[in-house]
Amino acid sequence: MNNCTLLYGRLLPIELEKDVVLVPYYLGRGLGYRIDIVCNLSKETSLLIKSIDKVENRVSFVHRKMGVDAFSILCAHVAYLLKHAQHIDVLMCFHLKATTILKVLLYKMLNSSGKAYVKLDTNGGREFAIDRYKNPLHRWMRKCLYLKLITKVDILSCETSIAYKTLCADFIFGSQLKNKLILMPNGFDEEKLQLAGVAEWSYTEKEKLIITVGRLGSLPKNTEMFLRALSKVNLKGWKVALIGPVEDSLKPLITTFFKQYPDKAVSVEFTGAIYDKKTLWEYYNRARVFVFTSRWESYGLVLNEAKRFRNYIISTDVGAANDLLENGRYGTLVGQDDAEALALQLQKIVDGDINIDVYENYTPDEMSYKYQVDTLLKYLS
Repeated sequence: MNNCTLLYGRLLPIELEKDVVLVPYYLGRGLGYRIDIVCNLSKETSLLIKSIDKVENRVSFVHRKMGVDAFSILCAHVAYLLKHAQHIDVLMCFHLKATTILKVLLYKMLNSSGKAYVKLDTNGGREFAIDRYKNPLHRWMRKCLYLKLITKVDILSCETSIAYKTLCADFIFGSQLKNKLILMPNGFDEEKLQLAGVAEWSYTEKEKLIITVGRLGSLPKNTEMFLRALSKVNLKGWKVALIGPVEDSLKPLITTFFKQYPDKAVSVEFTGAIYDKKTLWEYYNRARVFVFTSRWESYGLVLNEAKRFRNYIISTDVGAANDLLENGRYGTLVGQDDAEALALQLQKIVDGDINIDVYENYTPDEMSYKYQVDTLLKYLS
């Protein structure tokens, strides 16, 4: 069987349900290839892998000892390529790094007929901007490396429209990138949804429930903004669930929040981390509104889940939020750290002043990973 190999570093348990595994998996299905994911597996990740159905279907996790530093990971990947490059039909890498370029160039040197794909997983599309480097020699070296990569790589993909436009407009590399770059948003794992047996609720069946999902209290997620907004909202019987592990730094703020607003104790719940997908998806399924207050995101995969389950989305303008909201059709954008604006939108929803039943003619087919990955097949088959 033909082979597609992803070279990756340390594989975290949470990444088993994300694009790191799902893009190679659906790519392998589309091509009819076996997938090898070469990575560093912790004991926890290894145990979780055994419970994933996809392992039995063309996916093999190849453990290699490597540290977390770039040099250690590069050495492990170079050693693997020197031994296996001739048997790899498609090589896949994540992120535009100097080490990624070196791996692609080595692979093409060892297997000129093989194809190379880089998923940029970009935050804004500035990866090719060499003006970030002050040293002229550094800029020249980066320019040479980038031009060489664009020449040798078969396809690159980015995840958001703003990143795609920025990359294609790059003064130095834009014209070349247009021939190798595609817009491929992250998707939703429809296959797992079917296996989970989640019966989707209609809008009228949904509860008056507002949710958010993430690492609560972490700097990127800005949970503080959500709590400040909730302090100003009369929920009138609506419930709020904040789902995810709680950082220690947030715990004093939570205690203060409930002391200052004791009436919120019956309405606002911190569920803790929910790792079981079916259990997590049932929250989206029950909810009418999803709130996302991140300071920054490369994409924001939870927004895909929220849209898939027809949640009205209120989000800061990060990652794929604007793309997914489709110019306000499926939700509202609020300003960074603007708790007042968020509170106003939430109050309007609670009071019934905003129509949030906006998915009447919506079909989720184009959000599936299968649909998204199909755009790659003509370049890699």
